[in-house]
Amino acid sequence: MLSKSDIKHIANLSRISITPEEEEEFSRSISFILDYVSRLEQLDGGIESGFVDLADNSDIFRDDESGVGLSEPAYNLTDAAPETKNGYVKVKRILQ
Repeated sequence: MLSKSDIKHIANLSRISITPEEEEEFSRSISFILDYVSRLEQLDGGIESGFVDLADNSDIFRDDESGVGLSEPAYNLTDAAPETKNGYVKVKRILQ
């Protein structure tokens, strides 16, 4: 079980104020969580890496294929803009 000074230190790091009753409650709760994590670390999952991938993500990448580029939509954008200059959309200056 964590000591009261440990709980006060954790509360201070968390920037919370706790009552003496909450110290007791948090001490029990945090100790329970730490014990549980300790038991989980002792389990042997049978996998050396410690990671199990449950999803079938064996072929998640598709082949690169050339398609419609951005030149035509950009061309249409400049046609629709109220003002253009050298192929770019001209906008109001926002920086001084």
